[in-house]
Amino acid sequence: MTKLANRYTYHNKDFLELDGENVIDFSKIPSNWEGFKLIRDMCTFGTKPVDDKVVVCHSGYSHGVTRYRVISNPLNMPSRLVALYCDGGNLCFGYHTSGDEICVHTD
Repeated sequence: MTKLANRYTYHNKDFLELDGENVIDFSKIPSNWEGFKLIRDMCTFGTKPVDDKVVVCHSGYSHGVTRYRVISNPLNMPSRLVALYCDGGNLCFGYHTSGDEICVHTD
């Protein structure tokens, strides 16, 4: 579970209070549009690390794949949710990881 800044708000089922701190159990967040709505404020596209946010940047294309590089992940968000963010909440064709890249499959 990951400690969260107070600026994030979630439905009660998606966060717990532990020792007076808000924490989130990423395993409870689904890999769909509802999950995307919960994580989108925790992520951003960019090239420099940002405190309390997952930062990713586009790193290229290949046949049927769009690649993204994770710049920073201070929340320890799992790759399935980072991929969901990168694909705008859809992720209908899946993803895989390759080294430090997340590769989102496209049609």
